[in-house]
Amino acid sequence: MDLKCLICGSDMEINRKSKLREAKCVNCGLIAWYYEEQTKMKHNVFRDYFDKWVKILGKYYKLNYVDGFAGVGIYYDDKGEFHFGSPLIAVETIIDNKKEATLILIDNNKEVISNLRKLIRYKGFDKVQTLKIHFINDDFNKTINKILKATEGNITPTFIFIDPFGFGDLKFRTIKNIMEKIPRAEILITFMYNAISRFLENKNLSKTFNEIFGSDKWRNFVGYSDKSREEEIISFYISQLKKVSKFVTPFMLTFYAKRRTYYYLIHLTNHYKGAVIMKSSFAKCSFGRPYWLGKYSSQKTLIEIGDAKVRSVSNFLLEKYNGKSVPFLKIIEDNIDSTEYLGSEFKDAVKRLEREGIVSVSYTHLRAHETSLHLVCRLLL
Repeated sequence: MDLKCLICGSDMEINRKSKLREAKCVNCGLIAWYYEEQTKMKHNVFRDYFDKWVKILGKYYKLNYVDGFAGVGIYYDDKGEFHFGSPLIAVETIIDNKKEATLILIDNNKEVISNLRKLIRYKGFDKVQTLKIHFINDDFNKTINKILKATEGNITPTFIFIDPFGFGDLKFRTIKNIMEKIPRAEILITFMYNAISRFLENKNLSKTFNEIFGSDKWRNFVGYSDKSREEEIISFYISQLKKVSKFVTPFMLTFYAKRRTYYYLIHLTNHYKGAVIMKSSFAKCSFGRPYWLGKYSSQKTLIEIGDAKVRSVSNFLLEKYNGKSVPFLKIIEDNIDSTEYLGSEFKDAVKRLEREGIVSVSYTHLRAHETSLHLVCRLLL
């Protein structure tokens, strides 16, 4: 493949022996990494959700974006085309929406930070008056905890992307600190399940795993089989994160060509709308599902044929709320991050049950001076 530098047009040499298949310009030194399919999926989800996050919260506030493991900021694919990474996606999204924001791009690799600076200058983003972009060449955990200490009580909505290459830099204490110190914080975590599972029995990494999980109870899952180990590890990690965030939604991604889990994207937010929208964004990018199956993603399952999905959600609601009067908002808050169902699927199921005469639905004003409606489902079996 003939790869030309995006900035100066010179040849880029590809190191096919490196894990990242790094390409480097022979003239200006620009670095690009190979664009894996799961990375593309991750970026598509991030782009879709972050655009909505900026639109909604940017109406009322200036915004903060923190990229904890920013990376080189640019990727190339098999066609020789370039694609920007999360730092550039975030900047472009904020500019496109005409919002004000501070962006903090962190990476402990000096060459990576230099690469990001080149790209930001190339795109002219460094001259945008509504943006403040800070490049920090240091450890993420040390940096973010220092920032939190200096800005305690900050109410600015802050989106933090924690996307490490491995798992050693993922620390529960840091996540806890973020959610406690920033009232309007949201976090998107890349949880490298495959690597964590592979090294779980390495006694030399006990301290590392204690820091990841914020507990030593991960030891209970060491002897489990692959399938049960995954279920237990993810369930336990989510239960830990639920101690510091109201809504914690996991999204599984497999290897592109293997039916085996690669990693999870895990979203933390304290507002139900964040959980609903993130789930919708993931499904939008993954054939309507809140998980990704690589090259097998286009294959439909039985529950996705016809109205089977709506029936499944309907049965779930009837079983859980049989005979009860419950606000629709409570249905969402109870289930949006603990089931595979989307917010829209809950709504469709309730409408169907109402048409079939199985539930009674009443609409009431939230307050006398408001026109918004509050939906209540009365399941009458």
